[in-house]
Amino acid sequence: MTRFDVARTQQPKSTAAYGSLRFGPLRYQLKRTIGMLPTPDNSECSRQALADHFVEQGGTLHIAAITDLQMKDGQIAALETADGPMRADHIVFALGPWSKKIAHKLGVKVPLESERGHHIELVNPSATPRAAMMVAAGKFVITPMEGRIRAAGVVEFGGLENGPSAAPFALLKRQVAALLPNVTYDSVNEWMGHRPAPADSLPVIGANDTSGLSYSAFGHQHVGLTGGPKTGRLIADLISGAQPNIDLTPFDPSKHQAR
Repeated sequence: MTRFDVARTQQPKSTAAYGSLRFGPLRYQLKRTIGMLPTPDNSECSRQALADHFVEQGGTLHIAAITDLQMKDGQIAALETADGPMRADHIVFALGPWSKKIAHKLGVKVPLESERGHHIELVNPSATPRAAMMVAAGKFVITPMEGRIRAAGVVEFGGLENGPSAAPFALLKRQVAALLPNVTYDSVNEWMGHRPAPADSLPVIGANDTSGLSYSAFGHQHVGLTGGPKTGRLIADLISGAQPNIDLTPFDPSKHQAR
């Protein structure tokens, strides 16, 4: 039995337009990993659940736009925010693709670009695949979600300021129509997001200065959800004075300070 034969028996209304499909045994559900997210297909709910967990563990959540940094003797003294200056014993910058400007001001001249990803979602589809499918020939992935089907797989370097590109959405729509020609749906959602992509493909993890006043924790490209928890543990070790259990030299912000 070919992969496509499997597709025809396991996935509703797929077509032979693509000859190579790979299937995920389980949907990518945060609930199965950390057991506290009630609707794992909803990214907003996931973020809220993580924020709630942080507060329940004793953290204070203060959301404000950072407008600038206060510097003193070449080191950070405070954050300038829309709510006024904010100070702390240690400041961790985990701003994803928006990290470059602040990192450069701190002397960490990391070459960083936004790796923009596009996806579409078919809302209220008439049929839903039982598992995620990687369509190798089309270079995209179909993922069943709660009340929708997501198709993703297009990447471009387009910066933070430009709006979404029309061509990736059109390409995904053609590919999905070829794979699932009999699936009907109410509407199509289009989404474009940013991933932080350092030139050497390595995240930046560690102290930005010898005093340990600020730390960088960004640049994980496509694997922020995977690398985030481990990075958080490493940063916590550095701040508390514990010895991390891996060599952080390849990720040290200081390697970018001579640029």
